[in-house]
Amino acid sequence: MNNLTAADLTVIFNAVLFIILLAAAVLIIMRIRQRRRTLDQPIHSAQVTFPFPQRQVDNERKMLPTQPMEELDKQVGEAYRDWLLVYLLPDAEPGRAFLRTGVARNWLRYQVTATSFGQALAMLVSVLMTGEDPQAQSRFDRILAFCLSHGSANNPELMSWQVMPDVAPGRRLDADLNAEPWIAFALLAAQAQWGSSERFYYDILARLRLEALLPLYQQAAQDTPESLVVSPAFYQLFAHVTAEQAWKAIEDSLAAQSKTQWSDKRPIFKADGSSEEAKLGLSLLQLGIAELWQAEKPNGKLTGEVEKRVRESVAQLARAEFLDESTLQVEPEGFSPLSLLACCVPVVSSLRDQDLINQLWQALSLAKPGRHDSIGATLRLLSFAQLSGNIWFDKVAWKKLPSRNED
Repeated sequence: MNNLTAADLTVIFNAVLFIILLAAAVLIIMRIRQRRRTLDQPIHSAQVTFPFPQRQVDNERKMLPTQPMEELDKQVGEAYRDWLLVYLLPDAEPGRAFLRTGVARNWLRYQVTATSFGQALAMLVSVLMTGEDPQAQSRFDRILAFCLSHGSANNPELMSWQVMPDVAPGRRLDADLNAEPWIAFALLAAQAQWGSSERFYYDILARLRLEALLPLYQQAAQDTPESLVVSPAFYQLFAHVTAEQAWKAIEDSLAAQSKTQWSDKRPIFKADGSSEEAKLGLSLLQLGIAELWQAEKPNGKLTGEVEKRVRESVAQLARAEFLDESTLQVEPEGFSPLSLLACCVPVVSSLRDQDLINQLWQALSLAKPGRHDSIGATLRLLSFAQLSGNIWFDKVAWKKLPSRNED
């Protein structure tokens, strides 16, 4: 040892330091792998309140297609498995997944995109398919984690209306005020279905989201009400669970707009791929939801003119050439005919016309969703759940959300 030179000691020191750094790197890698295994571990829900199939049929208000119930449920299950294979993708980050909704150019490359509205619909699918899919809650949590990781520019509690999952760091965009109520509703539905999970308290997240959404929504309702999809069932639910009557005031302020947009006697849809038509489709979807949720007042909001226009729309959109997307090579502009047809389903369900229900089920059954039309495929799947009696949201005893002092 006495013969060691300064150079020798430097070599020894560097070797020891290298071994320490190598051991630290190995330890970090092991922890990252363990974290990935933990986040990707399937969740087996201890509590499932409404397992699929969950038949919800009120003979005074709803009808099912005339096929045997077992065949209806089988077709829903098959559509769900196809949907999982084609449209739901794992994120690069562990414990996350997303519904692919299109592609967009980023500098010199085209990147996969995902929208907040698409994630909301995908989360609702996961809520409804619990029982058919033992990993449904795990899928819900992965999509939710994806939403939470892409905060919007105008409030980080909300989600950017569109993100590019493979681009990091991603650009923050403003929230889509017509998609955010759907995400909040998906969280409330998850709380009704499972209570909570090992990763998330759904009720707390729902409260935070609604608190962030309310001032932005109030401002839009005042400044640009024509940009909003009138959603009376959601407003009433949000007012109930938050005890915030500002949501009811929003419903009242937008009531005139809701009446005006249905006063036109022209056909509802031209299938022109416009953003205006997509908004009209979502408005019709919300109109039907509100109608179905009015337990004591069936047909309370549907005028004869609206009913006539919906029947005309179903006849127009149910044609096979509109619903065969097997050769579609790019995502459709706006809403596809398949998406628009699916938006008619709640209204059709409320009309209690057996022939019309059978026609709609047949058209949706024969439809061939394209791999680039994830919104159409997801709305079709939710339509199958509605027509087969497997949507139970109007039967839930919605609980008040915890206050900040109760967190």
